[in-house]
Amino acid sequence: MAPRSNKKQATSRAPRAADTHARQRLPPPVSRREQQRLYANQPSNMTRAKEALGVAGAFASRIVKNVENWWFFLFLLSGGSYMSLLDAALAPAALAGARVDGAAAAFAAVVPPAAVVKVLVDGLDGGDAALWRGDGAAGQLLFGEAGANRVWVHEDGSGLVRVGHSVFLQEAGCAAGCEDFAAPGAVCLLDYDADGPDGAGEPALLVCEQGGRRLSRVKQDGVRVPVASTDAAGDALNGPSSAALGPNGTVFFADAHASAAGASKRRDATLADRGAAADGVYALSKAQLAPLVADGADADAAAAAPTRVAAVPGTPEALAFNADYTALYVADSAEGAVFAFDVDPKSGAVDEASRSVFFDLATAGDGDDLASRRAFRGLAVDALGRVFATGPRKVYVLGADGALLGAVATAAEQPVDLAVASDGHLYVVTETMLLRVPLARGVAPPKLPK
Repeated sequence: MAPRSNKKQATSRAPRAADTHARQRLPPPVSRREQQRLYANQPSNMTRAKEALGVAGAFASRIVKNVENWWFFLFLLSGGSYMSLLDAALAPAALAGARVDGAAAAFAAVVPPAAVVKVLVDGLDGGDAALWRGDGAAGQLLFGEAGANRVWVHEDGSGLVRVGHSVFLQEAGCAAGCEDFAAPGAVCLLDYDADGPDGAGEPALLVCEQGGRRLSRVKQDGVRVPVASTDAAGDALNGPSSAALGPNGTVFFADAHASAAGASKRRDATLADRGAAADGVYALSKAQLAPLVADGADADAAAAAPTRVAAVPGTPEALAFNADYTALYVADSAEGAVFAFDVDPKSGAVDEASRSVFFDLATAGDGDDLASRRAFRGLAVDALGRVFATGPRKVYVLGADGALLGAVATAAEQPVDLAVASDGHLYVVTETMLLRVPLARGVAPPKLPK
């Protein structure tokens, strides 16, 4: 007889084992009354906190009762008091005599009526250009000092780290051969971003070297690449005083024989007209600038020849574009007026025949004397097209239509240049100070052109 197969037995055991496991009883659920009884015996969070405070208090009491430990508490108290006094002493002070003049709602939407003008840096020897770099509060401000031939970077902090400013660029306006210039260290500053607001690369820093009579690019390693030193006819530039980035990657700059003070930029006035380019606004196209802002460009690069695209009756001193880049503003420091030119927002072409008066100092009652007109030296625009212009011991705030909204009086300080920053402030460089004016919420720099 054949032996029985074990397969059936094996298969029959499996269900019996499963049934045995299924018959195992789980512990009964805990009733709600039992849960309440268990939790009632646990200390609450408040009880635990009181116990912790009691332990900490007992420990502190033992330390305080020991006279030898008192020096430690005195050290902490005196150290905290010293840091508070130091922070207060180093904090920016209000500019004595400064005030906000303007009661219109349109002006209050730009500068709050209770705004306090703060002094960030004092003792400058001929304050000069201002440039805000970066976005938000993390940006930084560069500003020039013509008498020291330097560009500084402002550093804002608190306590021991509030150092005011540090040197960003030496020999900013002139490196050599500029002894005959009255203010060789005068500069203008411009971040050149050819790719507009969507560009991923770092912008190139362009510097107007008034003593060097050229526009140059300063690389991160300090090497200066010549950008423009003569016009299209080969005549030497007089010394660019302002630059602005326009549509289609075009850079515009102002160039004139005379300085904003009305005198020749050179100590010997007879040298000023020798082979110098005509006063006016000059332009460099994106194609001309491309090889000069490339990473491989060096000091031996061949400079481009800019084209004169516009002129004003007197001395072109400062440039700025409106918010949508359809108009170019030119401050004329001899006429005491801001002129406007129509601009093609796609090509960047300027219609010289469209020149019109955008704002005249006479409108504000400040253009009666030559000294007042000479105060027109700096322009800045915000994202809504409002214009900030330096005037005689004040900063004008103009609407997008050129109407005078109000002014920020700077007491005895004469503003030279200014910058609308993304940290909610207007920075103003005067002849001896760097000032900061709080702006209303929402006031921001304009977007870069496409």
